[in-house]
Amino acid sequence: GRSMENQTLAPLSQAAWKQLVELLASGEESFLAPHRGVKLEHDQAAGYRSLTHLLGYALDLYLDNDPLRPTLVQLASPVRKMLGDNVDSHYHFTQLDPTRSYRLYGRKGNHCYLGFCVYAGPRDGSWSDRIAASMSHRDIEFEDNGAFELSLVPVASLPGAGENGPSESDAKNVIALDEDVSCLIVRQYFFDRDEAEPAELDIEMIEDIGPPAPLSDQEMAD
Repeated sequence: GRSMENQTLAPLSQAAWKQLVELLASGEESFLAPHRGVKLEHDQAAGYRSLTHLLGYALDLYLDNDPLRPTLVQLASPVRKMLGDNVDSHYHFTQLDPTRSYRLYGRKGNHCYLGFCVYAGPRDGSWSDRIAASMSHRDIEFEDNGAFELSLVPVASLPGAGENGPSESDAKNVIALDEDVSCLIVRQYFFDRDEAEPAELDIEMIEDIGPPAPLSDQEMAD
């Protein structure tokens, strides 16, 4: 008769899943280890909640965020903490492909600071260790109604690019993407959070590559 055993049709994904489960199981050591000194019930409960927040960010920022179909994902929401509390700010994140061109557009709010920071480094989810480019509201040309548009383009596509060419663009509202760029973080700071009106923001890749192909075992595992 037919075997009732589970068939493994995606062995790479299965192995990655088991690795994730093992990693999550060991995560509690980050706050249960004696040298951490976590002795109160609510502190340990918060430790488990923090693990779920980190898992949620991992899924939102990397698994479900495609640099070919980018989405600006909010960091440090009212119900999710990441590092500090960020009580007077809004942070957004998206992955970038340094070989692609993007259009980032929107309308400014009543922030005291609006900044776009491009990071370079590993593309494996680890902390990016280099700021490749940065642009703030002081550098951006806005329309009278507050609307704006930024172009994020590979550095090789800029005029004068080459072996000795500049890694930054002198053009207004243009951000150059170095070859090792991995992500973008948008920061908005406010003097009064209760009266905050965040900027309207969106991003899209300029090239039309059509709908995504069916998910492969290798892609899911990676």
